[in-house]
Amino acid sequence: MPLPNSDQRRAVPARDSLGWLGYLFTPALDASTDISRRLALAQGAFALIRPRSRPGAGLALYVCHRLATSMVAPILLYGADPFSPSEGAMARLNSFWHNVQRWTTTRFSATTTGILAVESCLPLVALLISQRQRLAALQIVCSPPEINPATARLEASFPSLSAHRAHYSSRALTKGLSFVYVPLYWKTQRPVPPMRNHLPIDAVAYRTIPFTHGLSRILMISSHLVSPVPTVPARSLMDNTYSALKTRVSEASLRSGQASSRHQGTTTTSLP
Repeated sequence: MPLPNSDQRRAVPARDSLGWLGYLFTPALDASTDISRRLALAQGAFALIRPRSRPGAGLALYVCHRLATSMVAPILLYGADPFSPSEGAMARLNSFWHNVQRWTTTRFSATTTGILAVESCLPLVALLISQRQRLAALQIVCSPPEINPATARLEASFPSLSAHRAHYSSRALTKGLSFVYVPLYWKTQRPVPPMRNHLPIDAVAYRTIPFTHGLSRILMISSHLVSPVPTVPARSLMDNTYSALKTRVSEASLRSGQASSRHQGTTTTSLP
């Protein structure tokens, strides 16, 4: 028997926000509430492991370092790939991370924060976020647009091995984000301060430019998941190229950390 009222259709109203693995995507693309929640969760995790090591007693320092990198940092930095914390949120993240650095080195509270990153071998929060965002950007621009809607949103002029891109006219459908939405050309850095609203994917592509020198076309990883393309190189070659790009990102983060350490060292040695 057919179910009662089976021929009737029910309209499902659109939501103002979209939940994604603990984050809310809102039209304003504001993640301040979510970032504060991640900070609270990281503080809770740190409160559990902190009593295990006290100055002069407890866990070895390398165990503390491992707990900080494997337990606290992933909770604190979750969602930092697509979202950038505001200046106020970054200040709160730095304050908490300084406590974690100080705990892994058993330093006193009077120790200057400038040398904590060097002593604890824990990079600054800004460097960790920058690396995660760059790696996420590489993964997006190198994904096949046939299976990744975010990659398909890139401009048709983006130098990818796949020509499948959303037509520039169809990007006008995203005007619902803001009445002043203006697409950002993929080679253009996001203005500071921002003068226009655009999709985050437009600024993501820009992060990959410093690491793609020497490549005439952006490779396409996981190409075996889509229909064969005659112009696509061998899978092993693209995997090796993608690994080399990730190495460039890691080296750039390491150079930034070393430059920051030298700057902090110069500042601290000038003190009496």
